[in-house]
Amino acid sequence: MQPIRRSQFGLDPPPAPASRALPPLGTFVGLLALLAVALFLAQSAADTPPLAEPVGNSAAQPEPSIQSVAAAPAPSLTRGEAVARYRALDALRLRAYRQRDVSLFAAYLTPDSGLHEVGRKEINRLRADGVVMRPRAQTRRISIRSLHRRLIVVRHVSVQDPRFYSSGKDITIDPQANLVTTDWMLRPANGVWKIFNSRVRAVTRLRRGTR
Repeated sequence: MQPIRRSQFGLDPPPAPASRALPPLGTFVGLLALLAVALFLAQSAADTPPLAEPVGNSAAQPEPSIQSVAAAPAPSLTRGEAVARYRALDALRLRAYRQRDVSLFAAYLTPDSGLHEVGRKEINRLRADGVVMRPRAQTRRISIRSLHRRLIVVRHVSVQDPRFYSSGKDITIDPQANLVTTDWMLRPANGVWKIFNSRVRAVTRLRRGTR
């Protein structure tokens, strides 16, 4: 198998030198990481409506249609409430991956989110290979990009530096932190706000020791 690029928490950093051959497990974990947290970051971005500008300009943006979630309307949120709601959902997301627990997906994802299937496949592969992922992330900034009645877009800027373990041993390939800017789309489902999708906006590889 040819060496592949290792992703950081679902990101795709510059390729490793071609002369460096990865061990079988390392190669597999690198492949896992390419899928890992596609749950979190970039699955079905093409299906996501264009983002509105910051909240002050949101009135001029058309609201996306909600086709497959027939649910009671969620309460309107202030910016502060939207940030607090997103933080709670994000904590559940990280917990699901730390514990490799797919049953937690329903607590933070809308029923029609394509991230359910991606996450189940990824966690099943981690379990099958006896690999545990520690999605280490440090928040730099959280802001509201759009605040519609049926769509909230939260921008999360964070330092992501995941680790992979097997039999208690750190098997992370070329550990490197990235500064990641991600927009998270929240939609109402059964009367509560949950994550529907996400889109990566920027990735900056950080120097070692920078967080």
